[in-house]
Amino acid sequence: MGREPPDSMACLEKEVVDCSVSIQYVAFANQQRQEAQLEALKQCIAESARKAGLDGNMGIEKTIKHAAPPDAEWLDAALLPTKSYDDIEMFVFEQLNIRTSDSPITIYIQHPIPIPAPGEKNKIALKPMMLTKKEQKKMRKLRRKEALQDKRD
Repeated sequence: MGREPPDSMACLEKEVVDCSVSIQYVAFANQQRQEAQLEALKQCIAESARKAGLDGNMGIEKTIKHAAPPDAEWLDAALLPTKSYDDIEMFVFEQLNIRTSDSPITIYIQHPIPIPAPGEKNKIALKPMMLTKKEQKKMRKLRRKEALQDKRD
């Protein structure tokens, strides 16, 4: 009077398949947890390094050597005889290349080319207001009257 399934092998195979599928999901979940823990550990290490001032970017910035500033800026170099700001202290104002024929300074003013604002090309054109027949007639009459007045003047 024991209860036997109709096909005991089929049930056994089904249980094995179900078990292998569930093991597969468990393994995947464990792998995801390990990756999350590793990521959290990396975040913690990076944060503690930032707090300690050992940021990786700071080391690179300190090792880059910047060029020394020039003796004179490019726009001032044409005015100075020896291309150095020491000329201002050594020479009198008249000895500097300011009012000579080869001086970059002239009486002319160079104005920049006007550039239209970026919002102007996207400007929405206003639609004309719709007038009634009576209003249109009145406006036409006024325009003609003004045109006639301009002709008379």
